[in-house]
Order: sequence, then C-alpha cells, then structure tokens
Amino acid sequence: MIERNRRRLYSLLRWSERYTKTDMVYFAKGNFWLTLGRMISMVSGFGLTIVLANALTPTDFGVYKYVIATAGLIGAFSLNGLSAALTRALNRGQQNVIPSTFRTGIIWSIPASAVALAIGGYYFYMGNELLGWSLVVIALTNPLQATLTITKSMFTATGDFKRATYYNSIRNIAQVAVIVGVIMFTESVLILASTYLIASVVMGAFTYWRSARALGITDDPTHHNETIGYAKHMSLLGGLQLATAQLDSFLLWHFAGPVALATYAIAQGPARELRMVAENISAIALPKIAQKERTEAHRVVMDKSRRLFVLYFAVACAYALGAPHFFAVLFPQYMDSVLPSQILAFGLLFQSRTLVDIFFLSHGTVADRYRITVPSQIARVVLMCLLIPFYGMYGAVIASVLAEAASALAIAYAHHHAKKHINV
Repeated sequence: MIERNRRRLYSLLRWSERYTKTDMVYFAKGNFWLTLGRMISMVSGFGLTIVLANALTPTDFGVYKYVIATAGLIGAFSLNGLSAALTRALNRGQQNVIPSTFRTGIIWSIPASAVALAIGGYYFYMGNELLGWSLVVIALTNPLQATLTITKSMFTATGDFKRATYYNSIRNIAQVAVIVGVIMFTESVLILASTYLIASVVMGAFTYWRSARALGITDDPTHHNETIGYAKHMSLLGGLQLATAQLDSFLLWHFAGPVALATYAIAQGPARELRMVAENISAIALPKIAQKERTEAHRVVMDKSRRLFVLYFAVACAYALGAPHFFAVLFPQYMDSVLPSQILAFGLLFQSRTLVDIFFLSHGTVADRYRITVPSQIARVVLMCLLIPFYGMYGAVIASVLAEAASALAIAYAHHHAKKHINV
C-alpha cells in the first residue's frame, strides 16, 4: 500500500511538471525537509515569543529585543560573509577550506567585540548596568556567535536538506528549551538575553563539530585566500545589510520607546516567518541553478519568479484575513500589532526576487552583488531615518515595505545590466 501510494505520488509530481516547468520530485523532496525544518523553527520561535511576550511587560520585552538587536549589529562588523563564501566553496567541492576560514573568522570578530566593550563602558558610565552588562556578554560571545553562522548553510549548500533540517532543528529546539526553562525561574532581561546568546554559541559549536564530522572535513587551506577574499567582499555587503536590518529597532528605541519596539517586533514575527518559508524555495533552487549553464539558469529563474509572485500574493491575502484571529488567540496584549502585521505581510510579494538573487549568487560577479546590495540598503537607511522619527512604529512598517520594493528594483537593475552579457 505504501509503495503503491508512493508510485502514485511520483506519477502525480511528474505529471505536474508540464505546468510548473520544474523538477517536482526534487522540489518535493527538498521542500519537505526544508518546510519541516522551517515549521520546527517557526513553532519553537513563536513558542518562545509567546512565552516572552506574555511573561514580560511590553517595556521589558522591548528592552530584550533591543539587546538582541544590539548583538546583531555588533555581529554585522565581523567577517559575516563567511557563510556566503563557504556556500560557494561547498558548491565547488572545496569543503576542506572550512576549518582555516573558521579560525580567520574568529580573529576578524575581535575588533567588533572590543567596540562592544567600549559601548558597554559608556552605559556603565551613564548608570545603566543592564545594558552595560549586556554589552559585556555580547562582546564575549560575538567571535563564536558571528562565525558559527556557517553551520546553518553547510548541508543546504550541498543539497543535503535532510541533514540540514536535522542539525538546525536540534539547535533551535535546544536553544528555545533552555530559555523557556530559565524564564520559569527569573524574568531578568539580562539573564534571559545572556542565556539566548550563550545557548546560541553552545549549540552552534555542537552542530559545527557534528556537521564537520558528517561531511568528513579535513583541514586543507589550499583555497583559503580565495575564500577569505570573497568573504571580505560579502562581509562588506552583508555587514551593510545586517546593520541596516537592526536600524529600525534602534530608531524605534530612541524615538518611540521600548513599548513601540515591542509592538513592532510582535508585528514583524509572522511576516518574517512567511519570508523564511519563501527563502526555502531559493535554498532548494540554489544547487540546481548553480549547475546550469548561465543562459539556461537565467531563463529558468525569470520564469519561476513570475509564478512565485502570484503565489505570494495569494499567501499574503490569506494571512491578512486571518491575522486578527491569530493575534486574539496568541498575543492578546498586542492587538495593536494586527494592522502593522498585515501591511508587513504584503512585503512578501517582493520575495519573488530571491530566485534572481540566487542566480547572481551562483553565476554573477562581485560587481553584481554591489549593484544589488548598496542601492537597496542606502534606500532602507534613508527611509527609516525619514519616517521613524516622525511616524514611529508605522513609519518603521512603511519604510520596511518600501525597502523591500527598493531591493527588488536594485535586483531588476542588476538583471538589466547582466542581460548585456547573456544570450537571451
């Protein structure tokens, strides 16, 4: 019975390919594991958010989000491009370069930690011990925190979505379980934020060790300089992206206060998870697109992007209709987050650009990455700085959606420029 149903499903998937123009068997296998991983991550992440949002006051929850945002900002000034560089190296069969690049990444993270200590000293001087000690913890965990992000893409880059889901799920569940356990004994923002950062490092180190063993990685620095060189370019661009990603939290903290930041953070949650599900499709597509010839890869991603736009529009509309009920059940203290959440969900429409971005990652040049990243991030900074001081949380919401549109326009421009060198 099971085998017969499997054959029927296989036949159905092959039949559907005449309409989707996609290898649906490969997509179903990959998407099953990535969707399962995303569901586990989403459930654990939402579970943590629900616990924190209901256990802490909106002010304390806003402070917690500010500390986590600060950790992200400090990490932006480390060698954050290692993950992208190693993804490319893994696609080329150069996995043995990982140990040497990992060591280099730790060294490059030390200056950012020194800056964190300096900022912590400033907060101590101003009498704010909570933020002072938070910066100390951030400084101590940053070198490993920033470098261990490579573990999230080690299996995805090779198309082994099953093991990628397995290791990432273990990390997510264990990290959330530790924090939930701690919150049963204390509501201290400092202890909770420190637990989050330390647990992230411990689980990241564990999954790095297990992943390296599973891949049979040895220490061969043959491609080290090439990989680090690419990582530096990606870090410059990635640092800009990571820093601007935290800008809305910092501006809201200073211009609207921690309660507004907490309300905005709750509104962002569902939209962020919808974007992550959309990124599963890009992760599945990466190995396939990387293997195709440049002209064929370009044709495929353009066709799929149009289809994804229609799908994401339907998903955004469905979420907008269900959002009031969702918040009434899970976040009754944050009903003010419903409308911002609905608006943010329509930013999902611009996620149809991600396949084109994958094309440039696998077949583009460093110059293409600059054309895509720099204009879109400048637009994000300008929009946030103009709208948040005057319109608070709704300024952040509108700026976020417009920034997604600016990113799509930047990719469209890079695509127009690349067409000169592609036979289409």
